Amino acid sequence: MIIRILYFLIFIGSIFHSNPLVAKPIDLDIHLTDTLEWDSITIANTVNAGFFTKYPNLINIGITYLDNKADMLITKDQNKDYGGRNKTQMYDLLYPGDYLIFENIYSKIDLLSDSIVSKYKINKENRYLTNVIYTKDNIKFFYINVKPELFYGLGNPAKYLGDTKKVERLIAKKLKKNRSVKVIDSVLLFEARITKYNYVKEMRLSIGDSSKLADEILKIYNGPRKYGKNVEWESATCSGLYHDSLFRIYVRLQPNGNVEIAYTPRFLYFFDENQYYNPKIKK
Repeated sequence: MIIRILYFLIFIGSIFHSNPLVAKPIDLDIHLTDTLEWDSITIANTVNAGFFTKYPNLINIGITYLDNKADMLITKDQNKDYGGRNKTQMYDLLYPGDYLIFENIYSKIDLLSDSIVSKYKINKENRYLTNVIYTKDNIKFFYINVKPELFYGLGNPAKYLGDTKKVERLIAKKLKKNRSVKVIDSVLLFEARITKYNYVKEMRLSIGDSSKLADEILKIYNGPRKYGKNVEWESATCSGLYHDSLFRIYVRLQPNGNVEIAYTPRFLYFFDENQYYNPKIKK
């Protein structure tokens, strides 16, 4: 856990301090500990250089890896955050809702497949791929001598405590009874603010069109407040304290009429997790 957090923080540092041409996490002769060592390989970007031309405000895109599989995607652009640094945004590649947001902000991007990435090796023992950073000109692979572990964030994210499978079946059943609902492969993304008191303060449809499906989701997840043993939400915690946080609900109505629901975040980030994706909707 500690090693994973260290590697993740170095990766964030690499995004903050890299220049537009070559991403450098740290000078390779500098070690955080006596046992932590970094190596890198740089190749020309022939994969998605045009993507950076299309979005000139974008400085780089970083992908973290766990067991040679893409885990998280982090963008860095020319805008500044509250601390005056270039703004970054994190997307969970294991959650379809986050990638849906990425595609709505940008567009589909060509990334090296996991199988191709795994072919790039450092000619040293005990070297593990930790992240790959794409810039307009280069793709840089970073390796560490300690096997990365799953990054759990800085705390525990909010959670829905209800039975998600039951909700999926209930909504699918209602939609099938409603003959006016045309079953097509459709996707919706909702965002909700979960308060530190374990209830939904507000919830909105951020991606997708208003529909019977959207109404049913809002009715279930944005219902009346419940307290005590009937509470359906667990607020986010960090350092033992409860916090308000943003919670995303991805909903897909499949062609066969089944409903798929997934939640994010997997961990509590230290980015702008309290900012809604859709800034056009007033808080």
